[in-house]
Amino acid sequence: MISVVTLYRESLTKTRSRILYLVFLSLGSLLGCNAHIHTPFQPEVNTRAELQTGHHILAYEKRPVPFEISILEQDPKLTHQVLHLKIPSVGENGQDGNLIEAIYYRSNFAEKLPLVIVLPIWGDSFGLTYPPEKIAATLRLHSHGIMHILHVLGERDMSDWDAVGEAETEDEFLSNMARIAQREAVKIVDISRLVDWAEARNEIDAARIGLIGFSRSAVTAGMAAVNEPRFAAVVLVMGGAHPHRILATCDGDAGRPRDKILQRFGWTAADYEQAIEPLFRHIDAANYPGRTDPSRILLFDAHEDKCIPRDAQDDLWEVLGRPERISFLYGHDTSFLSMTPLGFNWMRREIYEFFERTL
Repeated sequence: MISVVTLYRESLTKTRSRILYLVFLSLGSLLGCNAHIHTPFQPEVNTRAELQTGHHILAYEKRPVPFEISILEQDPKLTHQVLHLKIPSVGENGQDGNLIEAIYYRSNFAEKLPLVIVLPIWGDSFGLTYPPEKIAATLRLHSHGIMHILHVLGERDMSDWDAVGEAETEDEFLSNMARIAQREAVKIVDISRLVDWAEARNEIDAARIGLIGFSRSAVTAGMAAVNEPRFAAVVLVMGGAHPHRILATCDGDAGRPRDKILQRFGWTAADYEQAIEPLFRHIDAANYPGRTDPSRILLFDAHEDKCIPRDAQDDLWEVLGRPERISFLYGHDTSFLSMTPLGFNWMRREIYEFFERTL
């Protein structure tokens, strides 16, 4: 029997959802949602270096990938089976048990099909799960079963920001930041291991594997794109190069501990950026030009982004070979409205059509 408390909570949740919807609707009406500058890929003016494919920047020992997989939903009348995948990480990745967990939507068609890997925005704050969940649903719906989707989960933030903010000495602070950089490197290698896993699957066409990341996972995916030559299509949404510069600029989870450190050590934001740059240099996509095919990359960013500096966006675009670029005329968070009903799901359609075209 359903209790009165349960019904009350459900009613309260629905009421809050309606209020949030009305707020977003008002914002969407005022701001537009989809106004942008489109820069197409122009191969005739592309100045990228010759591709340096065939090896990984972040080297690892390639071997068969151990995994566990269980069925969550199986219905031959549906387009996809729903499976739960677990793979051990190569190191400390900030998730429970140092596991890579994903929901694998496996097509019910008996032929080799492309795969799109959807990265999470690591963390469980309000709204962070929306972009990857919705794009996974969009790919599943519009592909009508001719595409597999691997939706990587990431409920926990990879960064221990409390420890960063409470560091009493510069050495302790740098040690905590080095741990964050190392976890990021582990995630980038783990993405390559997901490709290894996919290559061993009979139902996946290994020549047609795509990747998409949003916000903080777009920063990760940008480095994964230059590190991993096997991706046939990559979409980056509100990301950038220069992670040290982003951490010295972005507010929110990264900004609160930064403010404490600046006050405690008497640093400026420039001092903070300079101190952590060497820790993140090896995972900064801007340092590895000429390793991607720009005709197979789609880049979204935001002109008024207060989290990802404009030069970090521009440098990522340059190092990737000037791929197709869509720059919204809003801030970081507001630009995501273009993938909601308020923006007529415009970004979601653009992303699906890109993957359909390239894969």
